[in-house]
Amino acid sequence: MAGGRVGGWRGGWVAGQAHPPTRAFARRVGGWVVAGGCARWGAWWLVVGSANGVEAGGAAAPVLGGRRPVGEPRPGKRVAAPVRASAPGGAGGVVEHHAARDHARVLTRTPDRTHDHRQFRHDGPMRTIDWRGDRVVIIDQTRLPHDLVVAELRTVDELVAAITSLAVRGAPALGVAGALGVALAVLTAPDRVEEEAAKVRAARPTAVNLAWGVDRALARLPEGGAAVVAEAVAVLEDDARLNRALGERGADWLLDRVGGPVDALTHCNAGALACVEWGTALGVLRSLHLRGGLGHVYADETRPLLQGARITAWELAGLGVPHTVVVDSAGPSVIANGLVGAVVVGADRIAANGDVVNKVGTYPLALAAARAGIPFVVAAPESTVDLGTPDGRSVDIEVRDEDEVLGWRGERIAPAATRALNYAFDVTPADLVAAIVTEARVVEPASGSLS
Repeated sequence: MAGGRVGGWRGGWVAGQAHPPTRAFARRVGGWVVAGGCARWGAWWLVVGSANGVEAGGAAAPVLGGRRPVGEPRPGKRVAAPVRASAPGGAGGVVEHHAARDHARVLTRTPDRTHDHRQFRHDGPMRTIDWRGDRVVIIDQTRLPHDLVVAELRTVDELVAAITSLAVRGAPALGVAGALGVALAVLTAPDRVEEEAAKVRAARPTAVNLAWGVDRALARLPEGGAAVVAEAVAVLEDDARLNRALGERGADWLLDRVGGPVDALTHCNAGALACVEWGTALGVLRSLHLRGGLGHVYADETRPLLQGARITAWELAGLGVPHTVVVDSAGPSVIANGLVGAVVVGADRIAANGDVVNKVGTYPLALAAARAGIPFVVAAPESTVDLGTPDGRSVDIEVRDEDEVLGWRGERIAPAATRALNYAFDVTPADLVAAIVTEARVVEPASGSLS
C-alpha cells in the first residue's frame, strides 16, 4: 500500500510527509479529513481524524492532545495485513480487510478515544457506502464511535463479510450493498454472476432491501456488465435523493399531528449511517431539527451491539441535537413518564398488511406508545415495503451468534453452561403503527389506512 509516513509524537498521532498518491486522495470532508493511500489488492482501511489532524496535501499537525494510552502502538508502528476488526463485544463475526499484501497503515488516530463530532456532517462527499469505479467503499460501523474507518471492498466475499459483521448495516444501505455486490460480481466473476449474487442475497435474510438491491441490478444482466453497473449506481444515487424526501414528509406529518418542538424516542440506528446519506427515522428528526421543530431525542442503546449508543448518539452529536441515551428496557418508561411526544423508528421489512419488522426491542416501544396515546411512526423507503410478504409472521427472523449476548469485548460474562437466544429483529403489528412514512406517501395502519 502506498501510504504516508507516520511522523513523531507531539501530543497525539501526527501525519508525516505523505506519498504523492496519499496527498492526491487526502481531502477535507465536512470538517473532517480523509487521509488515505492507494492499495492494489483487497480491501484497505483509512482512519479519519479531526480536521486539525492532517490537512489536505499531507501537512503535519497534531490530532488531539493527550497521552498515548496503554497498549496503543507507538507512532510509525505498522499493522500487518490482514487487519481484523471484531464487532463490538468481540463477537458477531469478524471482518477481515486484507489490505495491500505488504502492510496496512493507520494514518491518523485520536489517542484519548473521544471525539468532538460537532463539525461532522454526513452529507458531504463522504458516504456510508459508495462506488469507486471497480470497488465498494464503506464506513466500517463496527469501529465507531472511536475510529472513523473507511474500507475498500474489491470482492463479493469481502462485501458479504462486511454485511454479516454489520460493518455495513441499515436497510437502505443494504439495498445499495446488494446492488453493488452484483456490480462487483460482474467485474470479478463474470462467468458466475448469479452464483455470487446469491451469496450477497443470503448474507442477511430478514432485511428485504438486500434482496431487492440484488434483484434490481441482476435484472440488467442480459444487457451486459455495463448495464448492471449502471443500475447499481442508480440504486446508490436514488437512495440519497429519496431519503431526503422521506425526511421532509415525515417532518410535515409530525408537526401536523404533534406540533413542535417534538421530543422523540428512537431505537437502533436509522440515520445517515444506515443509508447512503441523510437517514430514514433519524432523517425525519434531522429535517425537524433544521426547521427548528425538534426538541430532545432519547436514543435506546440497542443491545447487544449498541448501535444506538455508538452510532445514533454519534450522529446526533454531530448534528448538534440535544440527546440522551437510555438502556433498552427503559424505553417504555421514557414514554410512560411523558418525556417524549412520539416514537420514530426505521424498518427492515414492512409486510403487505402493515406489520413492521425492525431491530429487536421495537415492539415494546410500540406497545408503550399505544398505552400512552402518542404516535408510533415508522420511516422507511418504498423499497422496504414487501408486498410479497403477507404479514410479519411470514418473515424469517434472523438469529445471530449467541456470543454477542454472552460476552463483551471478547470476554465471557455469562456462566459457561448458559446459552442465549439472540433475535436480531421483532415484529410490530400494524394496529400499533400510527404512520408509515416513505418518500412517496404516508399510510396510517392503526386507523385502517393501508392504501
